[in-house]
Parts: sequence; structure tokens; C-alpha cells
Amino acid sequence: MPGAFASCNLFIDLLIDPSTRKATNSKHPYPARELFTVTEVCTATCQEQPLTAQPHPCGSREIAVMRIQKDMFEAETDDTSLIQSLMTTWTTDGITSVLGLCCKTCTSVKKADPHKIIEKSRLSVDNGGPPQHLYMLVHAALIIDELAQQSFMASLDFPFKWDFHGVGYTLFSLGFWNGTHYWTKMFKNIGRISGVWMHNDRANGGIARLVSPDHTQLAGASVGLLGRIDTVKYMYIKRSLEGEINCK
Repeated sequence: MPGAFASCNLFIDLLIDPSTRKATNSKHPYPARELFTVTEVCTATCQEQPLTAQPHPCGSREIAVMRIQKDMFEAETDDTSLIQSLMTTWTTDGITSVLGLCCKTCTSVKKADPHKIIEKSRLSVDNGGPPQHLYMLVHAALIIDELAQQSFMASLDFPFKWDFHGVGYTLFSLGFWNGTHYWTKMFKNIGRISGVWMHNDRANGGIARLVSPDHTQLAGASVGLLGRIDTVKYMYIKRSLEGEINCK
């Protein structure tokens, strides 16, 4: 059936990123910038000239989706469960990676051994402060081996409480996508029962069910519930207010 299944990440990108939406009033973009947007500052250097900065193809840009991939962990740590540690590095020193671009400023070198461009990406909140929510997408599509892909996704350990630029956040939703189907766990209140609820149209007759009354059970390592480990995870993280319990 057309429309029965679709790529959820593209839909959410279009939904929360102000740059993809046409605002009726340029002074008030929709959705509001302060909901999800942070600034990604990218710098570039050459492998042979690490102290000389070069123009980066993207430079600084505003993003609403923080995309996490396996190579980001490999650049900073071998432990893929340390997501908070990765986020701390991303917001302070920045995460280093090798771009698929050759340096154009160095003296000509052999084609078999070109100088690559080294990128450093850092998340900043200087332009507007920390947002009200954080949205993260963990993507394993670039991992070719399926077993390695599933092993990576299964090892991810999500904390219940997050720190982002010194501001506290609470994890309140985890979404899963296995290539054909999307389902989610949420921290919410249904019928005056607060806890972690599972929404999955292919389980329990499509009726949401309470997984645990303990809010913190939303955190930790998660695997898919359809006979295989999910290939994409979506995380919604809400800014915490002192003394507040966030239910959605």
C-alpha cells in the first residue's frame, strides 16, 4: 500500500528543521529556532599542514538534527556506550574526522597519495543559547557488514539525564527504525499512569503498553523488538526544569 511505510528520518528532518520550512513571516520562522536548533562550527586543515586553517565547505551552519555515526566514536574512544562523553567532546574540543576531499593548497602530490582534509566539528550555542529540546539520529547505514551494524546499535547506552553545554536535559523518547517499520518508547502519562510506554503497531494489537513505571528504564542499551536489532535510533531529549518531571 502506498504510504504504508516511509523513511521516518527524512520526515522528522522536514518537520523540525526551520531551514526546510517556508515561514509566512520571516521574523517568526516555524518551528521556532529555540526549539531544536544549535550551531555546528566546522573547521578544516590539511594532513600535511595541521596548523594551517583552510576554508571549510560548510563553515558554520545551523542544524536541528545531531547525526551520530560509528566513526565519531572511533575518533575519540573505542567505547561506543559513552554517548555522554562523545557529546561533551563534541561541544568542547570538537570531533575530528577525515573528509573525502583532497587539499588544493599543497604542492602537487602523486594521485596515489593525496593529502586529505581533516575536519573538526564542534556544536555551539553562542547564537541563541541551548535549545529547549535535542534531537539525535544514530545512523548505521554506512556500516556495510550487517552483524557489525547490529553490534554497534546494540552497544549504544543512552543516559536518562544529559548535560549539554552545562544545561540539564531528560531523555523522553526513543524511536526505532529497522528498514520497514518504525516504533517508539516514550516517557509519558496515559490514563494518569506515568512511565515508559511502548507504541508499536505490530505488537499488542497496536495498543500502547506500559513497559515500566520507572522513568529511568527508558535509558540504557536498546535493541529492536521485531526479531532483529534496529538500524536507526531517534532520540528526543527535553530540557529539564528544576523540580520538574517531564511527561509527554
